[in-house]
Amino acid sequence: MEDLNHSLQIVENYSAYHLRGKLYLEKSDLENAGLNLRKAYTLNSQSGDILFDLGYLEFLNGDTQQALNYYSSAAKYDSRNSKVYVNIGNLYSMLGNSKTAIDYYSKALVLDTTDGVAFYNRANEKMIMNDIKGAIEDYNYSLQIDSLNTATLFMLAEANTKIGNISSSLSQYNSIIKIDSLAAKAYYLLGVVNVTNQDYSLACSDFKKAGDLGYFEAYEMIKKYCDKKVLQKEKEIKKKSKTKK
Repeated sequence: MEDLNHSLQIVENYSAYHLRGKLYLEKSDLENAGLNLRKAYTLNSQSGDILFDLGYLEFLNGDTQQALNYYSSAAKYDSRNSKVYVNIGNLYSMLGNSKTAIDYYSKALVLDTTDGVAFYNRANEKMIMNDIKGAIEDYNYSLQIDSLNTATLFMLAEANTKIGNISSSLSQYNSIIKIDSLAAKAYYLLGVVNVTNQDYSLACSDFKKAGDLGYFEAYEMIKKYCDKKVLQKEKEIKKKSKTKK
């Protein structure tokens, strides 16, 4: 910051204002960030990088439309910057326009096929539009890039549950637990899937683990599915099933 201040005392240049604005952004000083970024913009109105940072500034200020304007201008001057399209997609998602958000995430992925966030965000919008198979495909692509991302695993498990792919859902919740053994929500949802699978003893075990970890919704499920009568009935059903075989 001292070097930039000294530089600007000698001669005004957009790069110094831009960098100083970015430093203020990192400090969450939005007022000074805005003053410097806008000054940089007056000196170089065709810089995609400056426009990108102005878009981010307006996003932080809560002005979605102005952020969208800046990002759209940034895309005109720097059409190969995939992050511009991701951020535009994020804004359209906030505005509830999933179709346009998907279009921009797709543009980003044409430029950068290793952007796991773009795949994840596009999958979320596809879920909203009830394109479950498309969402599953994108979640899987995202996991190929970041296999330890539990947020993606949660969403993939939910998507598989929606289409009745129970074995995959169970696998994904178990993967989350392997990554984070204290993931109470994963134990709870694993229990919910086991209930769907009519495996009440396993479900009961999962709900108890979730409850022990402080997931309060689990207690109602424990009352419902850990009752001895429920578990005994399950044993009888399994016994009859084996006899028929």
